[in-house]
Amino acid sequence: MTRLAERPRPSRVALFVTCLGDVFYPEAGEATVRLLHCLGIAVDFPLAQTCCGQPAFNAGFRQPARDVARRNLALFADAEYIIIPSGSCAAMWRVFYPELFADDPVLGA
Repeated sequence: MTRLAERPRPSRVALFVTCLGDVFYPEAGEATVRLLHCLGIAVDFPLAQTCCGQPAFNAGFRQPARDVARRNLALFADAEYIIIPSGSCAAMWRVFYPELFADDPVLGA
């Protein structure tokens, strides 16, 4: 396994700012962009992004969570790297999106 420090720095990333972060802590997203820019990394920010789907998922509403996840995957389909300044939302993307689409031959791969 390659250690993070050994990986080449990307020149461009996409930023997923969480719904709560956007409403309550917009400075966290702004600070993330500033940090990435200081590192020489360009940031794409799809304006149509909303929520990761975690509230629906945690409440047991799997189909609405799948709908939100499917929308996010489409919005960020061209992104090689996605930065998510929230541990729980990052877990939703990395752990629970694959679970939501485990039976989908395209998205579950």
